[in-house]
Order: sequence, then C-alpha cells, then structure tokens
Amino acid sequence: MRDLLRLAVVAAVVAAWVTVSPDAAGFDAKIIGRVVDGQSGAALAGAAVRLHKVGVLGAPDSGIRTNADGFFTFDRVPTGFYHVSASLDGYSEGLSGKTAQGDQPVTTEITDADAQKDVVVRMFRRATVSGRVTDSRGRPVADATVWSISRPWVGGRQRLRASQAGRTDARGEYRINIIAPGEYVFGVAPHPSPQLPTTMPIYYGNATRLSGARPLIVEMGAELAGIDFAFPEESYTSVDGQLAGVEIGQQFFRAQLVPMEVSGEPGLIPVGSSAVDFNGRFTFRGIREGEYQLTVLRLPGSRDSANDRPLLGFIRFVGGSLELIPPPNLEGPTWYSEQVLKVGREGAHDVKVNLTQGRPITGRVLFNSVAQQPQAGSVQKIVLRAQHERLWMGTPFQATVEADGTFRTVGLPPGPYALSIANVPSGWNLGGIHGPNGEDLTVRDVVVGASDVNGIMITFNDRETKLMGTVVDDAGNPAAGEVIVFPAEQRQWQDFSSAMYRFRRVATTDRGNYSTQAILPGAYFVVAVQQGSQIQFEPALLSKLAALATKVTLAVGEPMTMRLTAHQVR
Repeated sequence: MRDLLRLAVVAAVVAAWVTVSPDAAGFDAKIIGRVVDGQSGAALAGAAVRLHKVGVLGAPDSGIRTNADGFFTFDRVPTGFYHVSASLDGYSEGLSGKTAQGDQPVTTEITDADAQKDVVVRMFRRATVSGRVTDSRGRPVADATVWSISRPWVGGRQRLRASQAGRTDARGEYRINIIAPGEYVFGVAPHPSPQLPTTMPIYYGNATRLSGARPLIVEMGAELAGIDFAFPEESYTSVDGQLAGVEIGQQFFRAQLVPMEVSGEPGLIPVGSSAVDFNGRFTFRGIREGEYQLTVLRLPGSRDSANDRPLLGFIRFVGGSLELIPPPNLEGPTWYSEQVLKVGREGAHDVKVNLTQGRPITGRVLFNSVAQQPQAGSVQKIVLRAQHERLWMGTPFQATVEADGTFRTVGLPPGPYALSIANVPSGWNLGGIHGPNGEDLTVRDVVVGASDVNGIMITFNDRETKLMGTVVDDAGNPAAGEVIVFPAEQRQWQDFSSAMYRFRRVATTDRGNYSTQAILPGAYFVVAVQQGSQIQFEPALLSKLAALATKVTLAVGEPMTMRLTAHQVR
C-alpha cells in the first residue's frame, strides 16, 4: 500500500501546474468567473480559486476566494492556455468548463486580442458513506479498515478496484467520501486483536465472500448512513509453510494469500500477508476455510524491512520539464512462486513452496532519422517501465537504457506487463514498442513466462505525429467538448494495455481548438463529443462512437487538421 501511495504522490507531481500570479505586469486580459454547485447551480462562496497555466509545472500559491455570490476575478493575465480550479470542503475539485464529474476541463485560451474571458467552475458534492462496525456480540470494532470496491473499465474490461478507505474509531464508527457516483461494494477488515484475531474481511450484507456482498448505488452528493457491518461468530485456522530451493540469508521474502474467487482481480489487496523468517518459514493466522492463491515473492533490492519493494526513484525538474530519475541498479534475483491452496477446518500446514527465478525483458532502442541522433547522454536517461497488472506487487519495474541502446530489466515475476517510456529525449517522439515477433506492445501487454523476453524494440522518430483542428456545434460555431481518438481495429478495444498509448480523450479550448501531442502513428477513429458525455473506453461505447467517427491514418511527420462536429453521446 505504501508503494501505491508513492505512485499517487508521483502522479500528483506529474499533473501539477504552475499557478499564475494575477498581477503579471504588462497584460490587461481578465478572467472573470463564478463557482457554482454542479447540481443545483447555487453560488459557492469562499471557494479557493487558482489559475493554472497548462503544461507549465510548479507549485501553486494561495490563490483567491470567491465572494458571497461565488464570483472571482483574475486581472492582468498573460497570454497562454489556462485552467481554473476551485476547492471547497465537501466537494471534489472543480475545474473550468466541466459540466459533469467525468468531463475533461475546458482550457481557457488567452490571446493578445482578449480583454476579458468568462468562465464557470462547477463543483460536485462528494457522497459520504457512514456506519458502524461491530463483532458478533454487538461490541464496537475499532481500528478496522473500511473500503469501497468499484468496477471501472481498465484495458477494455471491467475490473474490481479497491479505493476510498477509512478507519473506524473507538466507537466502531466510520465515514468515507465517495468521489464518483456509481455502484459500489463495501468491505471491512479488522486489525488483529484478541477480540477479532484475523484480517479476513466481510462485505456489506455481512457476507464473508465478495460474491455474496450487497451492492449499493451511490448518487452524486448522497449521504448514505447506517451502512453497518457485524462480524459473525467464526472459527479461524492457520496456514504455515516452508520455502524450498533457495538460500534465504539476508533476502526478504513476502507471502500473500488471495481468495480464489478474486484471484483474477489485480486491483484488490490480498487478505493475508506474512513475512518469511530467515529459516524460510511463514505463517498466516486467523484464516477462514476456503480456497486461496498463495504467492511468495522476493524482489531485487529487497531487505529485511517493511520496505520490501524496489524504490520508485524520483522526479526532478530539468530545463522546465520533468525528468524521471530511476532507482539505483537493483541486485540479486527475483524469486517467485504461485499455487492454489485448499484450507480446511484444521488449516494447512508445512506447505512446501518451490521458488523459481523471474525472467528479464531485454531489447534495444532505435532512432529513426536521416539528419540527427540524440544528444550525448540523453539515451542513458531513457527509462523503460514495466507495470505488472497486480497493483499490490508495487511500483513498476524499471530499466535504464545503456549508451549502446540496449536495456535489460531485473528478473520479473510471471504475468502480463504494461510497458511505458519515460524521459524521451528532447526533439524526439515515441514511434512504437514491438515484441520479438513484431507484435504491437503499445496495444497489448507483454507476457513474462518461464523464459527471458528478448528482442523488444523501442523506436523513436524525430518528426511528430499530430492531429489538430476545431470542434464546432451543429450551427458551425466553435464549441467546447472532447475529441476521442481510438484504434480503428475493433480487436484492439478489449484487453488493451493500461499504458493507453492509442486511446486519447483530448479536451478542447473554449474556442473549440484541440491538438494531440506525440500520438503514435496508425489507423484511428476520431470523433468529437459534447461536454457531459461521460466517456469510458469500453467496447460497447467505442462501437457506438465508431459509427459517428471519421477513420484516419496518422503518419509520422504529416500533421493532420480536422474540423469536427460535436455529437451528444449518452
């Protein structure tokens, strides 16, 4: 979980904007706006409002606040492209131009000719879920973790994802915020204690299996109280075992238990976790009867500490742009084992775990150009990131490129990995990632098995692939909205890579202008939709969009301009 938090922090840094001083000298443009409730339209007084210059990174200042009627003004704004954000207790962050929670923000475009721009920032009240957790005798269960589980579309499939967690207080009471409306399942896991000597969860409806949980529909701004949980009277057992085939020494191993009913859901957190001692022994206590997937993992660089995953590295600003500094070279092999384990009333004891070594991904980078090559030293800054679909495994594995253009990851546990690239050299654009048989790995994950994955080819071009233009309404007037870009081949709409290289939601400016930056070459469907369309990349909706879209082929170094009419899609 700590690594997931690290990822969240990095994502926050990457998405940061610089807040522009409202007193920039030499400019006379104003941005005048109002912050309102996204459902009722009522003015929101006292909201903190900030002006962000799109594409420029930095730390925000204190901003300004709306008056009693929800109005705010930024004076003397320089030319450029801007978003306006607003924050207020009880609401999700508001962004200019959004008409629904799932919208992209509309960029405000300031030119020398502008004297004033008017914007509306809609804010949507967060829903809250609250209740009480008790044991079988009605006693409060303190320090238990309550979380929500949703089914978002990820890589063309609906997958279970745990999020929005909170803890119970001494009275067993909890309260959590839900940002996005939808259908949720709620679960609770106790902190082991004499009262409840287990970490096994129950789900709303007091079900001990996720399949028996009672789902809830959470509306925008709803307050769902009385969502209570009562742990049943249960007998728990234990699981223990021994690692074989490897010398433990100072290496740090972690064993995990996941119920088989959710073993294919990578977004859920294991129900049991155990460190492995220096003799190779591990023990899980407080386990229910049932069928589990037992996973044992040791990652390179792991030590005898709670920090048992590779470091993510860090991000720094270089010349006004982001640069990912990878972790130091990790040493030692990756050890991995996965097996199905049936746990009866008496538990499961002396389980033998035979470990195998993870296999690396190797390959090289290629720069396509007739006139130039990358600047000296820039190749060695390129970072290949490989993210296992099981998020609980932690941060992405990373490999830096050598001066000769080759790269090699550490050994990786078996499974599918989404590949992505960081630190693309200045003046270059990613052209593609292909497997040893020419398969497109910007669309599909690469699968690591019992052998090394060799021959990965990453190409870069010194010319950009670009799509730009204007979105208009039915009357031909410029209109704010989104441009949706997705592969023209229908077979690529399911089980696609979570790196999302070929799927884009591009927000327009308030003048209807749009531009995709550094999109990969290939055949695409392109369609414009109105604000409020609530786009997710799921196959049924993509099929509907394809009927409205224009099919285009984007080529390297051949920018394409398209005038698109915005469609209403629900």
